[in-house]
Amino acid sequence: MKLKTSKKINADKKLAKQKKPGFLKNLLVSVITLVVIFLLIELIFRLFFPQPTESMILGAAPPMYVSDSYLPWVLKPNTSVEFVALYNEFKNHIRINSLGVRDDREISLAKEKGTYRIAVLGDSFTFGIGVESNQTFPKVLESLLNKQPKNKDFEVINFGAPGYGLAPYYVLLERRVLPSQPDMVIVSVLLANDVIELFDQVIVYDTNTGLPARVYSKTSLVEDNRLRLGNEGTRWYARSIVHKLLYRYSHFYTFIARTLSVASRHEENSYTLSMYECEYPPEFKEKWSQMEELVLGMKKMAENHNAKFVLAIIPYTDQISFLQNQLDNQSNQGEPAQSKAAVSGPEQSKCYDFRKPQELLMSFCAAHNITCVDPLDVYINQSQHEGLYALYYSYDKHWTAAGHELFAQAIYKDIGHLIDKNIDGSIDKNPLEFEIISSVK
Repeated sequence: MKLKTSKKINADKKLAKQKKPGFLKNLLVSVITLVVIFLLIELIFRLFFPQPTESMILGAAPPMYVSDSYLPWVLKPNTSVEFVALYNEFKNHIRINSLGVRDDREISLAKEKGTYRIAVLGDSFTFGIGVESNQTFPKVLESLLNKQPKNKDFEVINFGAPGYGLAPYYVLLERRVLPSQPDMVIVSVLLANDVIELFDQVIVYDTNTGLPARVYSKTSLVEDNRLRLGNEGTRWYARSIVHKLLYRYSHFYTFIARTLSVASRHEENSYTLSMYECEYPPEFKEKWSQMEELVLGMKKMAENHNAKFVLAIIPYTDQISFLQNQLDNQSNQGEPAQSKAAVSGPEQSKCYDFRKPQELLMSFCAAHNITCVDPLDVYINQSQHEGLYALYYSYDKHWTAAGHELFAQAIYKDIGHLIDKNIDGSIDKNPLEFEIISSVK
């Protein structure tokens, strides 16, 4: 019995040795097959569904930023760069002057006598990603104002900076804008970004005012004077060399990583749609209230420095597209236009109102005596005639030169009643009455 057992054991060992090379061979074939499939999918994505990989984003991002003690970053003074967008959608020259703002001219911090100075705060839309400096809406606004037969020389300074939001605007206004002695402060807000970015910022509050003293970004950082996403490091897989290489260079991997990131963190899709929900979720109500506090804080600060305060709302492409489609559909059916709709999602059908953010903010402005510019309908009408992508770049989503001009004209039309005093402080008997002659066809 022992002999048979021993022979059986030896036979099993021999069989195991024979099977082992076969297993390793099969494993190797499986790995090679997966790699080949991955490479084929990668090729398909590169050819037909290119993704903004980290290397592409870093390569396209202009080297024009420096870190700051109070703001997430600031523009690097005395910088001149050529900016080529992803997929070569546009190319433009960017010059940051010695004051650290985008302008082809030098600007003195001290205001010249007889000058009416307007400071414009905002994000990449205000900064003018996609257009030349003289095509940005602050420069177009300056040109329109100086065509008026007045005893004022108008100077509009573009304090816009890509990636900024409401909390950085407050700190920027206090630390850099008000020392330039503006007569008017215009804060341009892209609600779909600026409110949502409050989720992605670390704000250090002033104990006396309860308003921001410093702002840090959770999601981006400055690397070699360029902005890059910096929020991946908290996840275990982000520490992997393989992940870093694939995320930087692979289009397919970038697609998977970004899709999972949005799904898990409920960022872009969830929060952007939250902006238009008929009933805001509690966390969004909190951020909206925070936005209102920041706006009131900026208004008070500007007025304490004898500057008029204006809020200008930048329309979002998704809003325009939806509302334009609603108008087209209901016009064809002979029904009145509606701004609300039920949109089916992965969880359930929800009610969305694509005019709600503007309506809420306009009501808030009226209640607090704030001049608020809302050109949403102007953009809808213009996009109906010329198409949305005559105003916005189709991939990048920033304004074209025509989009900037339209916004400048909307502001120009609404601020005339505020510029009603001469430089010496006396009341102007003939306040500005602006006539808009559009060159946007």
